[in-house]
Amino acid sequence: MENFGLLTFKESLLLIDQSNFSVQTRAEVALVVAHEIAHQWFGNIVTMEWWTDLWLNEGFATWIEYLCIDYCFPDWNIWNLYATDHLYRAFNLDGLKSSHPIEVNVGLPSEINQIFDSISYCKGSAVLRMLNDYVGKDAFIKGLQNYLQKFEFRNATSEDLWNEIDYASNKSVKQMMQAWTKEQGYPVVYASSRLDQNKNTILILEQEQFYNCPLEKTEHNDKIWNIPISIVIKSSFPNIFKAFLLDKKICEFELGKIEDDEWIKINADNIGFYKVNYSKELFDRFFRNLDDTIKLGSSLDRYGLINDAFSFVFSGDLKAGELMRVLKIFKNETDAHVWITIFKNLHFLSKCLLDRSYFAEYKKFLADLIIEVKKKIGFEVKPNEDDLVKLLKENVLYILAKIDDPEFRDFAIESYKNRSNKKIPCDLQKAVYTCVLRNGDSSVIDEFIELYQKSPTPEEKEKTAILLGEVCSSELIDKVLNLSISSIVTLEETVFMIVSVAKNSTNPISLDKAWNFVKDNWSLFVNRYADSVILGRLLKPLIENFSTDEKLLEVEKFFKENPVPQADQAIKQAIELARSNIYFLEKQDREFELFFS
Repeated sequence: MENFGLLTFKESLLLIDQSNFSVQTRAEVALVVAHEIAHQWFGNIVTMEWWTDLWLNEGFATWIEYLCIDYCFPDWNIWNLYATDHLYRAFNLDGLKSSHPIEVNVGLPSEINQIFDSISYCKGSAVLRMLNDYVGKDAFIKGLQNYLQKFEFRNATSEDLWNEIDYASNKSVKQMMQAWTKEQGYPVVYASSRLDQNKNTILILEQEQFYNCPLEKTEHNDKIWNIPISIVIKSSFPNIFKAFLLDKKICEFELGKIEDDEWIKINADNIGFYKVNYSKELFDRFFRNLDDTIKLGSSLDRYGLINDAFSFVFSGDLKAGELMRVLKIFKNETDAHVWITIFKNLHFLSKCLLDRSYFAEYKKFLADLIIEVKKKIGFEVKPNEDDLVKLLKENVLYILAKIDDPEFRDFAIESYKNRSNKKIPCDLQKAVYTCVLRNGDSSVIDEFIELYQKSPTPEEKEKTAILLGEVCSSELIDKVLNLSISSIVTLEETVFMIVSVAKNSTNPISLDKAWNFVKDNWSLFVNRYADSVILGRLLKPLIENFSTDEKLLEVEKFFKENPVPQADQAIKQAIELARSNIYFLEKQDREFELFFS
């Protein structure tokens, strides 16, 4: 907590032993510490005038935390982590009709807690990252300095910030940023091209609001964003080829003569807060005669390309079979954060496809997708191994555990048996323990419960609480769920355990059992978390993973009979996500069936 001159942390987000904590955990702790320090300026020295401008505190602290850690630990490629975490979450939430603007009207005390969400933190930081790039680092920092000095120990609004950056950059920032902070949602840019009579490439860009589920679109949506467009092409990489502002519904831009084998990447390094939907001709250019995805630009460019493609499959704008064919091209990808993006999206796919007849073929596809990177990284942690290689290994091995890879299963179970003689490295523990829990019996669960109780550090205890959700049999799931509300589990870790069960993406019974457990113990949860945002954090991951009309009706009926105003926003968003899951399957189920047949 960012108390003025007295920062406070829960132990798991401050005390770490570098030899016993994974790269991912170390990065998370570093970011949290930097975030709270940043609040001394953004939140304390200058405080928002009203809750409407909460993002001036949280969006800034989030952007500054990454800026700071990038400076302190340049080898971590921390902006790649930003893309797979904060940027990913901002896109997912702000694609909902039930999202809200960055600057949101707050009238009731009960509304305050609900805006401490991915819009204030993640989208807030994303538009600052975009603005910093658009006006230039020097002008942006000068504007911030003026803002902090002018409003020192006073209250400020978004307008005050725009005025200072406007003045420092000599650009119309205030006008440009209106749609980004005062309107809900973000744009998708449709890109196509043609040749003029002189064989110059004319790029045609059209913008409209993106929705995770097109059923939520309004008939007359005339929102126009001022979108900073940056373009890199194959021959110009890593340098920007062209940059301009898209400030109309449709614009055409001349790019000059571009060879047929050149790809054209819009939104270089994915700094702009928008998605790009390429015409088939422009999309195919990326993969024509491609033998290595590293040739598709920076790792952030590759992140943007694949993450946007997943989004368009979920929204029905891209056929699922086309995405599966593109994923095959990424088999030799080596960047940890590109893989993390792929895995996050595949986790969602797994939940939706669990009960499909082709799910076994889908798992085989995943195994084949990662076979090359599996060979390359191996199962053991090597001496002096690079941090990003460890991060890649941690995430790849976790997927191997989730799809029951026989080689890794044998390795994991043997490693667990020999743990008293040979300690399991911290970067392997998540994957190894997941595999053991998926294949273990009641005695194994008892060992992990004992490990939970005797964990020497809070971080280890939290990690164990989350991992317990990986169990698969009905009996063991019941055991974990009952444990979650016992006296030995903290209130926060109760939520970790239940949500972990619900999010077990390769077990068909986990989600229903977690949901039924919450319903059966409803009065307990309402009483425990009556005045807390935690109830929303418990309910949202349960509801948003449903993908049938039957379950959606059940959820809506339950909350109609059991309203919870303190979690109203989270429930609305989760129901909309469930509805988008249903739409996704209606649009793509046949496509998957054909691809896996």
